Amino acid sequence: MNNHPTQSAPNFTNACIVMFGVNLSWVFLLLWALWGLLAVAALGWSLNRWMTWPAKRGPASRSPRRDHLRRGFKRAIAMGQIQRLQP
Repeated sequence: MNNHPTQSAPNFTNACIVMFGVNLSWVFLLLWALWGLLAVAALGWSLNRWMTWPAKRGPASRSPRRDHLRRGFKRAIAMGQIQRLQP
């Protein structure tokens, strides 16, 4: 087995964002050519609603199971059964 040090993976975040914009542009142009501007506007509106939906949900819609686990961890920390991890 080779014992050479591994390098960290390159950050492709910017490339991903740029290619998302490129792909979205050609899809919008194709829709515009086939069905008109109204179809492009409808798709843009639906994509906007889909992408902003998690932000609008916010912390008020946490699941009851997650809240139950959070209370259990707080109780265990208070009783000294587990230690809080320091960042």
